[in-house]
Amino acid sequence: MKDCDEPLLEEGPEPGSRWGMVFDGAVNQYGNGIGIKDEKPWYYDIKFFLQSQIYLPGASLKDKKTLRRLADNFYLNGDMLHKRNFDMVFLRCVDRHKADLLMTEVHEGSFGTHSNGHAMAKKML
Repeated sequence: MKDCDEPLLEEGPEPGSRWGMVFDGAVNQYGNGIGIKDEKPWYYDIKFFLQSQIYLPGASLKDKKTLRRLADNFYLNGDMLHKRNFDMVFLRCVDRHKADLLMTEVHEGSFGTHSNGHAMAKKML
């Protein structure tokens, strides 16, 4: 059973059961773990730091160092955040909703079908 599947009725937390809850230590910026959905895009912390040059409340020294290191690879142009690629190509950062729209448009929309991965990547860029 994968960790994202619902347990079957015969499986349960009783002794001898075949599944159990495992916490991998993943938490959001406020220290909340399992069951907390963060509605902010994945790049929120980086964009906030580049805009204001201040850290989010509750950030540890390790978090601050990591954020500074990550922010070196990003470029803020107005309100748009771009990631610098290794060959200095700027890739626009989008949230999950915009990424889903782009993928739908590339696969089904006015761009037509794609022949291979390289052609699809060029259409998206």
